[in-house]
Amino acid sequence: MKSRVYIGRDRISNMLGRNFWNELTFPKIFKDSADSIGPVLIERDGNPSMVIGAFDAAAFQSATKAIPFETYASYFSWNHPKGYRPQSFTEAVRRLAGDDLLEIDADMPIGRFEALAQSGPAAIADPTALHQPKGPCFLYRKRRQDIEAQWCATRDADVPALTPFVSSLRFGPELLHGMSSEPLGFAVLDRICRESGLASIYVSAPFNVEMFTGLPSSVAERYGITALYTPGSDAILILCPQSIERPDFAAAGHAPSLMAALSDSRNDKLGIEREHLAVAIGRSLSDDGFTLADATYALRRWQDERAGTDLLYFITAANAVLHGIEHASQFMNRRLAGGLTENEVAAVYHQGVQNFATLVGMDGRVHPYFDIIHSGERTLLPAIAGDYPLNSTDRTIKFDMGLLVTDAYGCVRGCSDIARSVSPDADLQAAHDELRRLLVDELIPSIQSGMSGGEIHANGVEILRPMTTSLKRVGLLHEGMTMDGYTRDCGHTLQRQTLATVHFLPDFKERLHTGMLGCTEFVWPIDDKIIAAEDGYYVTEKGAVPFTI
Repeated sequence: MKSRVYIGRDRISNMLGRNFWNELTFPKIFKDSADSIGPVLIERDGNPSMVIGAFDAAAFQSATKAIPFETYASYFSWNHPKGYRPQSFTEAVRRLAGDDLLEIDADMPIGRFEALAQSGPAAIADPTALHQPKGPCFLYRKRRQDIEAQWCATRDADVPALTPFVSSLRFGPELLHGMSSEPLGFAVLDRICRESGLASIYVSAPFNVEMFTGLPSSVAERYGITALYTPGSDAILILCPQSIERPDFAAAGHAPSLMAALSDSRNDKLGIEREHLAVAIGRSLSDDGFTLADATYALRRWQDERAGTDLLYFITAANAVLHGIEHASQFMNRRLAGGLTENEVAAVYHQGVQNFATLVGMDGRVHPYFDIIHSGERTLLPAIAGDYPLNSTDRTIKFDMGLLVTDAYGCVRGCSDIARSVSPDADLQAAHDELRRLLVDELIPSIQSGMSGGEIHANGVEILRPMTTSLKRVGLLHEGMTMDGYTRDCGHTLQRQTLATVHFLPDFKERLHTGMLGCTEFVWPIDDKIIAAEDGYYVTEKGAVPFTI
């Protein structure tokens, strides 16, 4: 007996409806690896079932068909029993599919495929995909100094527009200095590659290809553009299945296949994006003699370390969110008694976002990333806004909002990850406001360059301890609970997406440094209540400062 494993939007949407796919949260957040976090559809004996991350399971509220499903991983909740251990992705798949052969889509990311292959028999459903080399490829070279110049020129051109607003912020002088800090470019990635033993990186995810071509990811995706980065080289090799006529792309010939185009990297360790690159391509490269290594961490760490170079775009995104939430909150104050939907509130939120973008001279440059809006009564999971009711009787309504900010070329330079909750209950609102104050006035100032994620988390828990009694009084902790139970992250670094290499989790060893940025957060799901406060920070030589209002 065997089971068929599918990935991808179309097949899943055809079975469960477009709203189901639209309400998946994490495939929107993981811009470089959506297929490594999204659900998979399993067919066994003609019967469909699904494996989905617990963090996305709220999407089943909109499914047009009921099918069996298993969840993997978890999303922190105070309601979880002590010692709770969620199952892994592979455990969930095998629970539904059994231990027999899995026939898997050829475009499943190689990392996910190999995890399933380690759990039992697995094969690519269409074996001919392994014998159809991707190609031909037209080859071009672009000087990396030209890409760095584009980053610097666009940033510096945007600084004057943001200066008046940033000057009004609490730490305006420090932030203004950071906005024009010395740009960091590919030299940082050179160092990380040396430390990781990577001789080159084949960049396949369109979101990351942006950084190696100067082209928007939509263009890279539409034309199938990828890139080969070699540390220390003064040019980046750009690969495309069709010819490109651009003055900044110097023609470098063509190759009959991807393997031939990458042939100079065959004898060294070639970095790939294991959470994006299709298993058919990865296996073809291995069969052709390439030694592959995962470059996901190297790419994300590089973007983490250079994010502060683009501080102004993160300031724009974060404060646009806050203006949007304020705009939506005023709307809810006037209209919630008559009933609203999450989508209606989201639409008003985006009006406020665009008003702010216009105010600071970034009109047309601020774009949706993810809109998490829901009541605690609907779900404690991070649910994308949908056609669900919001009412004045809801005890808590959560906003957790992502925006992307692009430069004049349409390339993403920064994002937001900002959260707030609103409540008609004065005590719950006061608890939210106090959690937010602790983030801004105590946790962020405690962050120093060189600290580990574990050290920052420990600080966060200690900062929370004095609230234990007051949180129990308003039902945000049960009797017997202590702050030691707060094991979820209380923040992380940020780059062009919210994925990070430093998470403020217990015992997390990775460290942050001057010039990096991110968010701190206290997220509090319990019973039918969800409180969330999240603010941005920037690490200066003297310590972190908030960059939100």
